[in-house]
Amino acid sequence: MKTQLQKIIIATLILCGLCTNRLFSQPTYEPLGSKDLERVSKLLLQERMSGLLSGSYFTLGAIDLGPLEQTLSYNPTEGWRIKAGAGTNASFSRRFALRGFLAYGTSDRKFKYGLSAAVSFKRKPSSVYAFPANCLTLSYKDNTNIPSCPAYDAFYNSMTESSSYYLMYEQTASLTYLYEFPFALSISPFVSCSRLYSSMYHHNSDIYETLSQPQNYAKAGAEVAFKPQRKRKNISTLNSMLYPLETYAGFTVFANIYPDYPEQNHTNASFLLQERLFAGRRMAVDFRLKGGKIFGSSDNHYWFSPLFSNTFISSVYGMNLLTPDNSFFRKEYMQATLQLNLCGTILNSIPFLKQLKVNEFIYGKALFGTCEPYYEAGVGIDNLFSCLGVELIRSFDMQQQGRGMWGVKIRLK
Repeated sequence: MKTQLQKIIIATLILCGLCTNRLFSQPTYEPLGSKDLERVSKLLLQERMSGLLSGSYFTLGAIDLGPLEQTLSYNPTEGWRIKAGAGTNASFSRRFALRGFLAYGTSDRKFKYGLSAAVSFKRKPSSVYAFPANCLTLSYKDNTNIPSCPAYDAFYNSMTESSSYYLMYEQTASLTYLYEFPFALSISPFVSCSRLYSSMYHHNSDIYETLSQPQNYAKAGAEVAFKPQRKRKNISTLNSMLYPLETYAGFTVFANIYPDYPEQNHTNASFLLQERLFAGRRMAVDFRLKGGKIFGSSDNHYWFSPLFSNTFISSVYGMNLLTPDNSFFRKEYMQATLQLNLCGTILNSIPFLKQLKVNEFIYGKALFGTCEPYYEAGVGIDNLFSCLGVELIRSFDMQQQGRGMWGVKIRLK
């Protein structure tokens, strides 16, 4: 008994000594070396360049201004498009969020605008959309859009090649509810009322109105999605070299209802699967599969439009040499991308290129649906200065007996 008591006393003294040393000892710091300073300066430069090119905001207290890359853009229908956007952040309120924008086109001489308000129903939210979200968003907008090109008004998408596309003018009021479970499953029902009042078709230097009269319609549906990266980020160091691709498995279904044309009522069902798999520490494989089908009769303005690019800027997971003239709208489609990222496996063996930390990639893409199959294959490098890349593309158009074309495009991260 005495021996056990002695052991306890000795162990207690040792623990007290360790805790005292941990609490009262002063930390020591080593000065930064020249290599450390050079690395920090490179990281700051890369962050600033990539921030200017993608989704960057300028914060003034409780207000975020932006996105900055959408401040000025150009398209043949609107002309020079000037846009100012702003929204509140968590410094303004953790429970409420407001966002809006105002845009003007110098050629069509029309103002476009949008307003939205969101509220969180969580007891103590860190912000309105913080995981796991439980919020309601009400919005209204009178704006233009290009199908399957959500960032059409970013300044780098103004470098448009001579091609064809639709620019639509639409007014929409919508109500969306988002609920996320702790295990990363989310459900988001929504309802909206819209009025499509113009659809401008741009072909080379000619512009046509393709809508005979305005169309009013209502939309009601829901999205169910599994997004584990909303819960925790992938910690692989290779992600910093690659184009963003979050794990996602989702399904969306909604009904379009036309009060004036009930014979065109239809149901739209679509899905999206995407994943990044890591092969050791040097390679990664990106997989993305997107598709959908329309059940019922409908105007082709509401059909699917494949993800594509009609500019010198590449659509990383879309078709880059697709001609919209023949296959712009589809009642059913499936679009797949498989890309192998070598993450510097080849170029890192060259001493003066190793510092650039570029990513070599090779991919194949396929588009199926109402029209004949269409394929693309490409090879290139990206992650130059953390945000730039270039790719060489070859298309295979089955509608033209397998003939295709070559192309070169720039990638922006």
